[in-house]
Amino acid sequence: MGVSKEKVIVNDRLDIVLLQDIPNLHLPEYGLPVKIVKQQYPHLRVGCSVHSFEKAKDAEEAGADYVIYGHCFETNSKRGITPNGIVPISQMKKELRIPVYGIGGITLDKVPLMKQAKADGVAIMSGIFYTDAPIAVTKKYREAISK
Repeated sequence: MGVSKEKVIVNDRLDIVLLQDIPNLHLPEYGLPVKIVKQQYPHLRVGCSVHSFEKAKDAEEAGADYVIYGHCFETNSKRGITPNGIVPISQMKKELRIPVYGIGGITLDKVPLMKQAKADGVAIMSGIFYTDAPIAVTKKYREAISK
């Protein structure tokens, strides 16, 4: 079963987005400048990873359609790096007009904390990739988010 291109978000590869006519691009905080990408390709939905309120504000001003803030909690993919916590999400939600998603160490038991912080959603990697039952776990995340 295929996935429509509208549901695909390509990370940091503008070339692939353009060659495959995929409408969604996600940029790293210190990658291609959001402003230039949006000026050249206004039809693209462009998101940006951020690690502070200030960078989130910069991304919005540059034209980002959303930000993914992290890493929120301890995670194996950022082992030894202190998490940024979730407090900045509340500030972002008060002052930004674009959606703010959280990433990093978001386990099922952390979903309620993300909802309290008013995150628009969460990005999950390890919680799904490192399980023997990814479909079942994904359904559990969806249920937790929908409550």
